[in-house]
Amino acid sequence: MLAANYYLIFQGNQVVSVTPAPEAVLAWLKTEDEGAPAQAPVWIWDRPYPLWLAELIRDLLHAEQTKNIRPHRRKLGRIIRQTARSWGWTASGRWVAAEEMRVEGYLPEAAVCHTEEAALTADSSPVAGVGAFTSSLSAASTGAKVIAQTLSGRLLTLKELHLILGKKGQSISLPVLECALQKHMLNGSVLLRAGVGPDRLGRFTCRRCGSADRVVQTLAGYTPEPHWRCEACRSLGTMTSATPLYQWIGPRPACHPTRNIRLLLPKLTWWQEKAAQEAIDFWREAGGGRRHRKALLIWAVCGAGKTEIIFPLLRQVLSAGQRVLLTVPRREVAADLGRRVEKAFPGLEFALLYGGKKREPSAALLTICTTHQLLRFTNCFDLAILDEADAFPFSYEPMLARALQGALRPTGRLVYMTATPDAYWRKLARQGKVGLIRIPLRHHGHPLPVPVITKLPLPVLSGLSENTDRSVSFPKQITDFLTAVVSQARRALVFVPTVKAAETVGRYLQSSALFSHSGCLDYVHSKDPRREEKLTAFAAGKLKILVTTTLLERGLTFPDLDVLVLYADQSAIFSTETLVQIAGRVGRSASSPSGEVLMIGGSVSRQMQEARKWVVRMNREAGRLMAVKE
Repeated sequence: MLAANYYLIFQGNQVVSVTPAPEAVLAWLKTEDEGAPAQAPVWIWDRPYPLWLAELIRDLLHAEQTKNIRPHRRKLGRIIRQTARSWGWTASGRWVAAEEMRVEGYLPEAAVCHTEEAALTADSSPVAGVGAFTSSLSAASTGAKVIAQTLSGRLLTLKELHLILGKKGQSISLPVLECALQKHMLNGSVLLRAGVGPDRLGRFTCRRCGSADRVVQTLAGYTPEPHWRCEACRSLGTMTSATPLYQWIGPRPACHPTRNIRLLLPKLTWWQEKAAQEAIDFWREAGGGRRHRKALLIWAVCGAGKTEIIFPLLRQVLSAGQRVLLTVPRREVAADLGRRVEKAFPGLEFALLYGGKKREPSAALLTICTTHQLLRFTNCFDLAILDEADAFPFSYEPMLARALQGALRPTGRLVYMTATPDAYWRKLARQGKVGLIRIPLRHHGHPLPVPVITKLPLPVLSGLSENTDRSVSFPKQITDFLTAVVSQARRALVFVPTVKAAETVGRYLQSSALFSHSGCLDYVHSKDPRREEKLTAFAAGKLKILVTTTLLERGLTFPDLDVLVLYADQSAIFSTETLVQIAGRVGRSASSPSGEVLMIGGSVSRQMQEARKWVVRMNREAGRLMAVKE
């Protein structure tokens, strides 16, 4: 099937739209004009262009209109030809009156071809012609309200919008949906853009993730013309210069306050209550010097209960009918966060979005998602809360930081929560450029377990991929530590730096005489197809020892836990912040507030020493806090 070409439509003194089907636009205009005074004539440029070029020309014509209130069609035609020529396209075409376009046979068949997004969707029926659009006008009108509510604050392809509407129980076919979007574009409520298009410097840039350095030029089977594809966000679906992206730019649909929100929380400690009130004060701008600050850093030690601390803030904002975002970098943490919100806010509807999970109630003001899902939001949230702000992949992907800022409304506020803020955020807090709430004490009041650093000879990490599992040998201190864990009815996480190391160490321990028959030991990493099953078994106590990568360094809580870090001196993986987070897995529950943290390396790195000092410093600060209260 041919890729959709887009036509420019001009009415009176403005460019009305770019569309792959001018007859659909003309049908809308005719419907709206019935019984009304005569409107300005409609003209169509008879030369179609690919979406990215049609969009570029449209924006240039809008700029000309800004400079000249009544631009002449001839001048606009010259702009079109010059722009097409500059990008290597034939500089031909002319303005044709709409009535002439209605003459049978004048409109090329490609003009009514469905867009690329729908053409590539197996369960869609491509628009067969003008009649499919015109016969859908009534149906498209009835779905206008729900489309506005769904698309507001989002940046979606046609397929994505269609799927979301389907999950909300709206049975709207792709042709009807595309027809309805055409009407919103005419009204100025929806902006159509190419998924990938040139920026001001002429570089092709992804409009979803903002990447330019990972955009490649390629060919597609459905068109002989080259197009540009973004590789940076391909995991969310292919984004090309022929992919239509729809954005709501009209009035924001009204959000009704959520009344009588029930909040069920365990009794907070006095330091948690103080932090919760400070977060609410930040939102209310009642904190004096915080009045000008749009960001707040909640620096809380692992196990401080910072999620429960922000729940009163959530109730405050949702009760006012404003949109709230809770986002985390990893899907395991997102799933756990969803369960905690369900427990704390019984009966509250909220959206939950992460890889493999899409739940979107029609009227939800609260959205919980992974940071990658933010690429589909724009100008949406009044309050955004990012948990584990320094975690991978958020801390390593600039596009995710851009997505978070883009998801906020201009007046929106941002809350960062982490136990290990990086140097940049610590500096902003010291300078007073962001608000700061520090919580050095865990919810149960017990100190953080202080890591024990040990230097031992370990098999060469680079050789693990070359050795067979039987040839790998680890010091006896390691098996003694793990044997003690099992004998004391506790459980242990064994952290290693790479996927290959997790597999090799896991198999070595499984084959040892101590654990070969017990079935209590396994390994897991991000590429493991059975990782959900293994995590469930470990949480239930069926597995006692789990060898893992930094996949489990944060976010999840397991009782009666000890931690062993092998190759802890591999500073490229085990940074100071990562080691602090790993140590924070231990002693999180009030029923088991203590445990062992053992860090073993062939040498003692600066990061290992700093991580231990970090924990000691936090315990010292917690002691001072308790002394002041007493």
